[in-house]
Amino acid sequence: MVPFGQVSEGGEFYPVGDIDKRTWAGAPMVSPVFVATMGIHLVARRSFARSDDQPSSHDVIVSEPLARALYGKSDVVGEALSGGPS
Repeated sequence: MVPFGQVSEGGEFYPVGDIDKRTWAGAPMVSPVFVATMGIHLVARRSFARSDDQPSSHDVIVSEPLARALYGKSDVVGEALSGGPS
């Protein structure tokens, strides 16, 4: 899990309404160029943009292993995620 914005060590995350699937994930703060700089291939959607650094923004990048653990699939664009940094 890679949020853009506030610093976080990580926490428990789970699909909205399914706390039994909660799992721990790291949540480091990154800049909008992190994904490109690291050469990370995104399966779906886009990387972060500067506009994602707003208090109302809740955008995250989820790894394929975390997506599969939480939702049973790798393309989770539009899925709701709950939990957060502890």
